[in-house]
Amino acid sequence: GPRDFYAFWTTVLVAVCGIALLLSLGGISAVMSYTVAQRTREIGIRVALGSSRTRVLTAVFRRPVRQVALGLVSGFVLLALLLTQLSEGLETIRALAWLTAYSLVMAMICLTACATPTRRALSARRRRRCAWTAEAREGSRLERRDACCV
Repeated sequence: GPRDFYAFWTTVLVAVCGIALLLSLGGISAVMSYTVAQRTREIGIRVALGSSRTRVLTAVFRRPVRQVALGLVSGFVLLALLLTQLSEGLETIRALAWLTAYSLVMAMICLTACATPTRRALSARRRRRCAWTAEAREGSRLERRDACCV
């Protein structure tokens, strides 16, 4: 009957929304990772000038964390207001619990997306690859073995 019809389309709608949320997580993760990876040279320069790891991490994470926090808080508040107007009682609490879980997952994915390129830029192995070559030390011209870093 009509109840089965609505149940089916509700299930389809929830599945499509779930896929959209997963795709949004992937997209946001990619953008955050790309943005931080673009700052690899800056990270290398900061480390070469003697900045501590804490200061580098603070400088790199400040803007992405602020953007993610602003998006999560504003989205959470707007959806919480919408949910309280549209549903009542136990349904609202359940929906807010799912919304909180999604917000936490989103925050963790964004932090991981920022941490991965930062860790790569700060790693000792990468700095060792950028060591001066023996010929450059002996000659008057300084050349890098790997020009892609710092």
